[in-house]
Amino acid sequence: MSVLGMDPGALRLHAARVDVLAGEPRSALEAARATAADHDAFGVLCSFLVPVLAGTQTTGIAACATTVGSLATAATEVRAVATGVEVTDVTVAATATGIGRVVDAVRDRAWPAAVGAGEAVVDATREAGEEAARWGVRQTAGVIAGTARWIERLEEAGPSAPLPVGVPVPGAGVAP
Repeated sequence: MSVLGMDPGALRLHAARVDVLAGEPRSALEAARATAADHDAFGVLCSFLVPVLAGTQTTGIAACATTVGSLATAATEVRAVATGVEVTDVTVAATATGIGRVVDAVRDRAWPAAVGAGEAVVDATREAGEEAARWGVRQTAGVIAGTARWIERLEEAGPSAPLPVGVPVPGAGVAP
């Protein structure tokens, strides 16, 4: 069996490095926009050069802007992966807790020795399983709602806003 280990902190550190890498193209983009030739750049005699250079300038600025945007998107997506890892960890922990509750619920039951003992075991296990399933559904709904609110805040803040370190998970790990 292979094990996949992901460190959300390391992922966020990598995203920060990608943000730093985006600095150079961002500077180039700002410089290109600031120095774009206008119609008076070459005077009357060489004014024919402006349209010739305009296409190259426009293409270069667009390429630079695409690079900056792609790097920003990559950093945001790496941060989202880190958040996904954290949410998955919380969900798996909640599921394991629910399974533990099922085991705890049936462990100390006194099983009847009569002929109907098999049915009693099935009924007790079903009841405990249903309760654990309801608890797990509530936990998962809380995780989904918390993640949805986090994503909404992220979209409202825009791509340049700092991301929160953790995702609030209402009721995570709290037994019903």
